[in-house]
Amino acid sequence: MKRLAVMAIGLAIATTSVAQKLPRTSPLAEVEQTVGLTDIEIQYSRPGVKDRTIFGDVVPYGEMWRVGANERTTIETEDNIKIEGKELKAGKYAILVKPGKDTWQVMFSSNIESWGTNDYDPKDDVLTITVKPEEAQFTENMLFYFDEVVWDKANLVLQWDKVKIRIPIEVDVDTKAWAGIEEAIAKNPKDAMVLRNAARYCADSGKRLDKGLKFIQEANEIKSSWLHKLIEARIYAAKKEYDSAKSSAKEAIKLGEEEAKESGKEFSYKRMIESEMAKWK
Repeated sequence: MKRLAVMAIGLAIATTSVAQKLPRTSPLAEVEQTVGLTDIEIQYSRPGVKDRTIFGDVVPYGEMWRVGANERTTIETEDNIKIEGKELKAGKYAILVKPGKDTWQVMFSSNIESWGTNDYDPKDDVLTITVKPEEAQFTENMLFYFDEVVWDKANLVLQWDKVKIRIPIEVDVDTKAWAGIEEAIAKNPKDAMVLRNAARYCADSGKRLDKGLKFIQEANEIKSSWLHKLIEARIYAAKKEYDSAKSSAKEAIKLGEEEAKESGKEFSYKRMIESEMAKWK
């Protein structure tokens, strides 16, 4: 009987220790965005409005909120970034907020393990910013997304119910891009494509234009191309040397038409180039 009792207890313990995988009321989500050359990831849970008054009630004004439900919401960046002009070093951080009617405080905390805000300690905050809430289209489940993503910056947007906030993010794309360019050219100094890509970056960024001009002219010596001449034209235009820009653009059209003629087709980029030329005044 004692043996049976022990077996029964063991069976009960084994039964209760079986892991159960069940759906969460506030499902987990993540959003990833590359800004420039930097990958940024947000992990969070998505609570619903469910006919409740959210801000000022479920989420009280003036009190710390974990931004969602379940585990703390986190942001992870592979490079140093700037948030509202303040540096956030590469790593993973919890996002906490203190909502108000007119302004919200947003804290980035090194404590990513705690559940909720009960053990919040301001000493863990590595960066704090203040943002203004905006009216937004109704959103049932809390949502993070990125918008206005351009060359070196983007907004991280938190939206729920009829409110949203924007968190401005900037990245140092040039340092990382230029390191890659120098490494590629050191390994492949006579590769026309490598030189062309480096020159295109200079034209697009408006930086190191003299080096970009040198790169594209070297690329064109290796292999003559209408695209090389167009990039050359764009670099001249960025330098405000418009006569040289137009001359290079005309050469690009001429080369493009010659290449297209050989294949029996029209040069489809002619109008695009002429449209750019019209702006170089």
